[in-house]
Amino acid sequence: MTDLTKNTELIEYVVAEVVRRLRQNDARQSGPSVGDCTLDFPERLVTLASLPRCLEGFQCITVMQDAVVTPAVFDELRDRGIRLERADRPGTARSS
Repeated sequence: MTDLTKNTELIEYVVAEVVRRLRQNDARQSGPSVGDCTLDFPERLVTLASLPRCLEGFQCITVMQDAVVTPAVFDELRDRGIRLERADRPGTARSS
């Protein structure tokens, strides 16, 4: 594993953890939706390698409506109990 790969993985982990903690804090302040932690993923191709290394705390990943999602991603999300939803743009109203 190269130093660049290690640095990229570390950055992805840190960003995912910061987002998760911010969303937990927002959820605690807003009340009943404490468990609704969603990761908006704007890429058109979703592979295991492109997902953040740390998915802890996320209950849902939202991808673009026309995103290609590999079978390995479906399996990983199912095993972790994470929903996959599609939207016209991540961060917009959810559609199953």
